[in-house]
Amino acid sequence: MIDPLDGTLHYSQNIPFYGISVGVFKNKEPYLGAIYLSVLEELVFCDEHKQVFWRKKAFSNKEHEILLQKDYTTTSKLIVDLQQHFEMDNTKNIKGYLFVDYLCSALSYLLIATGRIRSGMFKDWLWDMAGAWCIFDALGYKQYDFTNKKYLTKLDLEDFTDDLKFKNARVVGSQEEVEYLYKLIVRDKHK
Repeated sequence: MIDPLDGTLHYSQNIPFYGISVGVFKNKEPYLGAIYLSVLEELVFCDEHKQVFWRKKAFSNKEHEILLQKDYTTTSKLIVDLQQHFEMDNTKNIKGYLFVDYLCSALSYLLIATGRIRSGMFKDWLWDMAGAWCIFDALGYKQYDFTNKKYLTKLDLEDFTDDLKFKNARVVGSQEEVEYLYKLIVRDKHK
């Protein structure tokens, strides 16, 4: 599955928040994935051995590659709430975390994979997530559907609308982060 231009509106307005996402699924499970942001000159990809690489200055003579480690712990206090799908009260600063919205899945996913953002809350389309799904799987990150209270581990048409949009908002992050955000969101909804 290919999203040749995630962030089309940004691109059309000359705003540098856009990217390319490519994902390959095998037997409905994430197999290969890549996210590329040309403006940042950054590429993150997962190979068939479930190794994740981050290339800075990608496709230039100054290219530098870093092997990303599974279960890496970030110190970032940023959490993406893409288009505020969780509609939480008081999300600006909860326990030292800052909720942000970059309005572009590819950018947000790349920043999560490279540890510059802690986790994210999303309700986007399969083509937005296809490249990141394999990357997150290899890094040990989880996708949790709060409505159905389940982890998404493979393609299941029940999780999507007819136009391949995720039916429900979900959190992407480490197991610890998913559990923390779940408690935070549940607490917020019951105030």
